[in-house]
Amino acid sequence: MITAQAVLYKQHGEPKDVLFTQSFEIDDENLSSNQIVVKTLASPVNPSDINQIQGVYPSKPEKTTQFGTDEPAAPCGNEGLFQVIATGDKVENLHIGDWVIPANVNFGTWRTHALGEETDFIQIPNPSQSRVNGKPLGLTINQGATISVNPMTALLMLTHYVKLNPGKDWFIQNGGTSAVGQYATQIGRLLDIHSISVIRDRPNLEDKIDELKEKGATQVITEDQNGSKEFGPAIKNWVKETGGELKLALNCVGGKSSSGIARKLNNNGLMLTYGVEFITKPFDSGYLSFFYSINMSIALSSTRVLVESEIIEATIIFSPDTGKIIAIFPQILELEDPILKLYNVYIYKNVTPRVIMPGLVDTHVHLNEPGRTHWEGFETGTKSAASGGVTCIIDMPLNSIPPVTTVSNFQTKIDAAKGSAWVDLGFWGGLIPDNVCDLIPLINMGVRGFKGFLIDSGVEEFPAISNEDILKAMKEVQFEKTMLMFHAEMDHQELALDSSLDPTLYSSFLDSRPDRFETQAIGEIIQASSKFPTIPVHIVHVSTHLAIPLLAAAKQAQLPITAETCFHYLSLTSETIPSKSTHFKCCPPIRTEYNKKLLWDGLRTGVITTVVSDHSPCTPQLKQLDKGNFFEAWGGISSVGLGLSIIFTEGQKLSPKISLTEINQWCSINTAKQVGLSHCKGKFKVGYDADILVFDDEAEYVIDNRDVHFKNKLTAYNGMKLTGRVIETFVRGNLVYNSETGHSNVPLGKLMLEPRIE
Repeated sequence: MITAQAVLYKQHGEPKDVLFTQSFEIDDENLSSNQIVVKTLASPVNPSDINQIQGVYPSKPEKTTQFGTDEPAAPCGNEGLFQVIATGDKVENLHIGDWVIPANVNFGTWRTHALGEETDFIQIPNPSQSRVNGKPLGLTINQGATISVNPMTALLMLTHYVKLNPGKDWFIQNGGTSAVGQYATQIGRLLDIHSISVIRDRPNLEDKIDELKEKGATQVITEDQNGSKEFGPAIKNWVKETGGELKLALNCVGGKSSSGIARKLNNNGLMLTYGVEFITKPFDSGYLSFFYSINMSIALSSTRVLVESEIIEATIIFSPDTGKIIAIFPQILELEDPILKLYNVYIYKNVTPRVIMPGLVDTHVHLNEPGRTHWEGFETGTKSAASGGVTCIIDMPLNSIPPVTTVSNFQTKIDAAKGSAWVDLGFWGGLIPDNVCDLIPLINMGVRGFKGFLIDSGVEEFPAISNEDILKAMKEVQFEKTMLMFHAEMDHQELALDSSLDPTLYSSFLDSRPDRFETQAIGEIIQASSKFPTIPVHIVHVSTHLAIPLLAAAKQAQLPITAETCFHYLSLTSETIPSKSTHFKCCPPIRTEYNKKLLWDGLRTGVITTVVSDHSPCTPQLKQLDKGNFFEAWGGISSVGLGLSIIFTEGQKLSPKISLTEINQWCSINTAKQVGLSHCKGKFKVGYDADILVFDDEAEYVIDNRDVHFKNKLTAYNGMKLTGRVIETFVRGNLVYNSETGHSNVPLGKLMLEPRIE
């Protein structure tokens, strides 16, 4: 038995405030067949490790109790070198004494020992193995411990983004003496790529220049020379002599240094910025303005672009740096059009006959992080959204633990979300019986509004509210920029379930949640609204057509009440749900084919204004698919990212057919307005966020649970054939999803925390 130690943290913060050491036991004498035990030889402290602890780094380790803590805690450290000290009887490729490094990020290397599977590690040669292979120097312990990040960063930058012709082309880099910079120099020499390293002036300058040239640098210049216009011709001559181009700049410094290396690039050259400080700190403003002009803009065109209320031929130009649309032209521009040069366009694609349309804003999504991250999480949920052209989602205040009902709870949610969103992410606050005093502080902190339940929510930490609670909340927020939303179901009579009902039949469950649950609740909300007629009120997930006359009457009375329905209520029907198919359960329930048709009518007449996913996932176990008991199973449909294809497919069955303009109104324009973002999202307009999707409205595919991006791959749409598929998704001008290459390597979504202005 080995007593090991690890450095852990339970919550994000400054290392001195949140780190602690934890002892734990590893049974090295009773290993399973494929397990190994390793001891730590070295584990460096990187700036990214500190940023992970602070909660500001895009990638975060999962919290766990495997170290023996009473609460889940996260291990620290990403890089490290370990030595194998014990192996299971079926471990074939690793032996005692071997050096290994973690195979995956977020392993947690700040520990004395680790237990894992053989596949959790990658072997690297130890000194004795290096000598046998004719390499007497081999790797030092420090080199082995740092081999997974810096060399790989240099290799990726030199080989992945720009094609550099051996023997001819060049790259330039600042930070030439940094670890990544020196690796780039050496890798460049191996690839026969010429390099210019920029370094700071120093007393031993000539010695440092000789050292870098010995490692492979073709030329070494100082920062003074980098910033001097007079030195530019010398660099041009170096490049001219090899018959190549200076195509790539590697920037880890920023400011004037980055401007200097960028100016030396040939036309269409690329500057890559790397380093943790650029993730966690704002850029120097002078550098930013130049960086925009160097990296220029992107243009997309098609014969079918959804601008305002019609589909036209157009070209949209946008900046991935400012994230904004900077021009819209009502024609397809030719590749040599001077307008493209005027706007510094460096990527231009004509995607005809595909449709370019604004990204969807899904205002009803349950991501469940923190606390129930095994149901879903920010990464998997936002990746699912991006795959379906959803560029902004608003996360519900439940079913995370804690729920967003206090400022402290909201901060916990924000900390968990930082650096984990592939699309823009906003938040609803929760309205429960005892948090009226928390509402205005939450508004000031950036929630888009509040949701309350008039019936049991299904989770004990989010209790239902009464009519009295609604009136108290309305009085509290009547002068604020906010919205009150309600899960409108209630049953004062608390009917007991008929024991003769078969719980495996969907019809039994449907009978237990009759239409009057919704109409009764909506009636009471309308009555409360009439007492505070200035407060925007929203009814979530309307499932019954009987609500439509009530909502129409409220609209006629000029009460500020809006309502949504969901993709599943517009596409699924109770008559077709097989027995025991509890993955179709949601509350309020999916109703009849006749009801579905009338919901479509309510939508097209403007009584219902928005369509959302109400993505409410859980683990397969909670759906109790083995028992098939509709009354005991968790209620919720997983569908974020599938909605555009679903509504388009179903809409083609109507007469007249649903148009993409209508979908844009329901799923982008109106939803953006609902959450106070209509000044920047939902439509194509100069100055608006460049939230863009490319849609192939002729593509057909069948939904397969194995292919969805949810954490738990279970949806009511499995096996459904759909028409229309998202090909690309841009969030604020940055490509976050491509149907062929997948998602961006890093999350590019922004947390929408600015208080509402509308």
